Amino acid sequence: MAKKSNLKISFLLGVALLTPFLLANIFFSQKISPLFVGVSNENEPTTVYFLKKIKTLPIFSTVIKLSENVFNKNLKSQVFSEDVQRKAEIKKYERLLIKNPSSRDILYRLYQLYLADNNQNKANEYLNRAKAVDPNVR
Repeated sequence: MAKKSNLKISFLLGVALLTPFLLANIFFSQKISPLFVGVSNENEPTTVYFLKKIKTLPIFSTVIKLSENVFNKNLKSQVFSEDVQRKAEIKKYERLLIKNPSSRDILYRLYQLYLADNNQNKANEYLNRAKAVDPNVR
């Protein structure tokens, strides 16, 4: 009789522990990411946002080709527009730096731009130069 009672208690305990997990699983599996919904509904701005987020991943080239087939246009210009603008801004500030090599603001802006461009070495170089001009730069 004690074995049946222990078995029943174990079963009830198992159900009690498993039920919240199953309910949470059902709830979260039904909550679909708005990003997924936007991409699957062929929403161009959402697709561009998604492509910007995955452009460093190996699968990017495959996904952008598929996306270009859907939208029948060159999405690469939209996906890489921030990079192109940043590189143009870097050139602009580097030209300004030639005219004023000890401008703390130009040096710091170049630090920010290279940091955004994932070029840590160049970013640190400009940050160190800015700190040499103004030790209060952080």
